[in-house]
Amino acid sequence: MRIYWIVIGIGALVVIALVAAKPFLQRKARVYDDDSPVGQVVEKTLGLSKVREHERAKYHSAEVGLKRIDDAIQIFAIREEKIPMTLESVVGARLLASEDSIDPWNQPYRLEIDHEKGKLVLRCSGGDCVLGTDDDLEREVKFR
Repeated sequence: MRIYWIVIGIGALVVIALVAAKPFLQRKARVYDDDSPVGQVVEKTLGLSKVREHERAKYHSAEVGLKRIDDAIQIFAIREEKIPMTLESVVGARLLASEDSIDPWNQPYRLEIDHEKGKLVLRCSGGDCVLGTDDDLEREVKFR
């Protein structure tokens, strides 16, 4: 009978540990957040450092992509004497390769007009591939 209660107790501890660890295990690699001590332990234990490194590289590549698109839009505005309404028009003007309009997660970069603020904004949906979340990247196009 005593072994039965020991097994039940160990099982309960395992369940509690799994429930407590679940948020850490489900957490996506946050590139720009400071790592907490608990997050570092979980990362080392599960060997996630290479995954996080790869994710950081993708975010850096996306930032470079946004800069490249911004430069192409600047050239388009000078050459065509108008602001492009879509990225396709910049690609069509041969100022941007079509593959450069796709982010590292195989999602299209977005060129949006913020009518309220009167500005042009480039957006990347980030690692979760959903716009409007915390991991999105954004760059305002400022005409020189």
